[in-house]
Amino acid sequence: MSNVVITPDVKNSTSTSQKSLDELNPNRYDDTYRKHMRGQLDDIVMEYINNDTDVTPYDFISDLKTSLYEIQDYYQGQMNRVNAIIAYLNGEQSPHLFDRKSKEM
Repeated sequence: MSNVVITPDVKNSTSTSQKSLDELNPNRYDDTYRKHMRGQLDDIVMEYINNDTDVTPYDFISDLKTSLYEIQDYYQGQMNRVNAIIAYLNGEQSPHLFDRKSKEM
């Protein structure tokens, strides 16, 4: 097992005393749901960091990318269904596209 040393990126890091992007945007309101979601993300990241010593940084990034691609595929499938319904309603496709039996063939 190799040791990984993480050094701070001084050029791109921000001071904790600097204002967050939300604070700099006057149109942004206090979003408790967003804070909740950020907390969940923090928890997941900490699970990867603290509890699984066999997971490498590459594994973490790979898992994150895989998750995002799976979500993208899911929503693309949903979008395809919506587009098929709209096309049918506009008379551009026949209703057999929605028949479950034709999908099994």
